[in-house]
Amino acid sequence: MADKEKMKAAVELGLLDHGILGRESARRIVSQMGLDDRDIPFYVIEHRPDQIKGANLAGCTKIGEKKLGVGADDLAVWCCKKLNLSFARKFGRGSQLRVCAEALVEHFSHAGDPTEASE
Repeated sequence: MADKEKMKAAVELGLLDHGILGRESARRIVSQMGLDDRDIPFYVIEHRPDQIKGANLAGCTKIGEKKLGVGADDLAVWCCKKLNLSFARKFGRGSQLRVCAEALVEHFSHAGDPTEASE
């Protein structure tokens, strides 16, 4: 897969601030980055748009309905670990997502660059 597509997926992930991805969306982003999607850390998420900071899951119609998904920040951390990238640990979900998305974009912007291999 072209590094441009990988970088595009990393940017897309970084824009999902406090977002929750369903299995299909998470697998698509991970696959675009060229990573194996078999061990994405999915967990059960409850559809609770009636609560402050509650999850609003696409495709759910009943409050309390549950689906497997993953937070954008958790997925970004997982991707960085899979690629052995170093990144700062942050307390907030949004901050952690930004730090990891930046590390992913940086990685893909240099992937395939012949000057990187010689340094």
